[in-house]
Amino acid sequence: MAELDSDDTQKLILAVTGRHIDPEIERDLRRHAVFYACHAADNILRSGHVSHRLLPDSSSGPGVVDDAGPDLKAKTILQLLALCANALREDHNCSAQDLATLAAGKDLFRRDCLGDPDLALQATKAIYHIVGRITMLFELRATPAHVPLESLTVSSGDGRFPAIIVPPDEYHERPLFELLCRFENLLPQTSTAQDSIQPDSSYALASTAADSGASPNSQTLIVSCVCADTLCKFGGFSIVWTKSLAAHLCFDQHSRQLYLFSTPSYCDISRFEDGVFSKVLDYYFDDRMTVRPTYFTPAQYAKEIHASYGLLFADDKRSRKLWRKQVAAEAAAASGGVIDPWLEALATGTNRGGAEKGAKQSLRTTYSLSTDFPIFAMRLRALQNDILSQQPNEFLALWHDRRDLLKWSQFWLILIVSAVGLLLSVLQTAFTLVQTVYVIKEAREGNQTTES
Repeated sequence: MAELDSDDTQKLILAVTGRHIDPEIERDLRRHAVFYACHAADNILRSGHVSHRLLPDSSSGPGVVDDAGPDLKAKTILQLLALCANALREDHNCSAQDLATLAAGKDLFRRDCLGDPDLALQATKAIYHIVGRITMLFELRATPAHVPLESLTVSSGDGRFPAIIVPPDEYHERPLFELLCRFENLLPQTSTAQDSIQPDSSYALASTAADSGASPNSQTLIVSCVCADTLCKFGGFSIVWTKSLAAHLCFDQHSRQLYLFSTPSYCDISRFEDGVFSKVLDYYFDDRMTVRPTYFTPAQYAKEIHASYGLLFADDKRSRKLWRKQVAAEAAAASGGVIDPWLEALATGTNRGGAEKGAKQSLRTTYSLSTDFPIFAMRLRALQNDILSQQPNEFLALWHDRRDLLKWSQFWLILIVSAVGLLLSVLQTAFTLVQTVYVIKEAREGNQTTES
């Protein structure tokens, strides 16, 4: 990951957050912001969506030449990110073409790129990729062979939904926020999350759900039910790390894939009311002519994403072990070989007390959907219900079924005690049998001696 110029980094942080960060007082926030800036620039460089043909040569401005080093390329990408973030924050009606024109005017794109149809198409797609890294709500995908190459292929990062194909006559000049609001699964659905706060007493509960203290409409999340160890070993889920916030905590019931956001450092810098993410939320609810729920704030959104890693990993000993042995390496591989340090801290619980032993003092066994996860309530309830509906059909599955730790402990304690008792009975029977055989043998030998 390329090191970035501190001044350019500061400009991007200001553009995304809408506020200055004091590096002395807000050290953690600064560290998370710098990681996000490096990660975003590195992701754009690796993707190839910003072609070197778009960037001016060194004679025409501060852009880069084809054979420029990674630091100089990253500097230009960082300036593009800051330029687009500022424009999105200040004008929700700006289009991709507006941003491409602005970038060309600042010598970050070639000044003549919009006059060439091929370069103009590349410039517009590059802007969408940059906006995707600023909002972290979608990703660009390769255009399928059966659609025109000029079309834009957008994915929310959730494998359950097919990528959206946007024709060029729509994405060139229409406001970016307007198109963003058309993408499926952009934000968690909350329309029924608050309506379902009251449990449905008429629902016939499965025995497992009743035993574990949770019902399909329960307000309670049981850590032992939805921790990563239970999800992976008992529920058969595999974790898929995604660059899109939109896909966080979504899961595919058939492929048994659970999607998790890989860059929580972004959440820490997107939680401010003057930031880009807040502007996206405002427009998203305005576009649907609905009032934004009071709890649906950037700060609450970030808080719930941070808490979800504790729910999945940090609050369960076996899940922390699974993180260290397997999941951490998978998360790093999905992020280009570098794991987000904030993700590491949230998953291991070191953010709670500076060390895992200290973090154990604040481990939780339950969460409330209405107070801890009002935004992600529907996704987490569906995930817990899926686990509660599972019935172990193998002996190994019984061992991994820790949804109700008390019943799990009682079952295995009774099984072990019974097994030990049975073993002792068998040994006692065998010992008695050996003694009987020995006595019979001694009696026969005594009779033979008497007769002789």
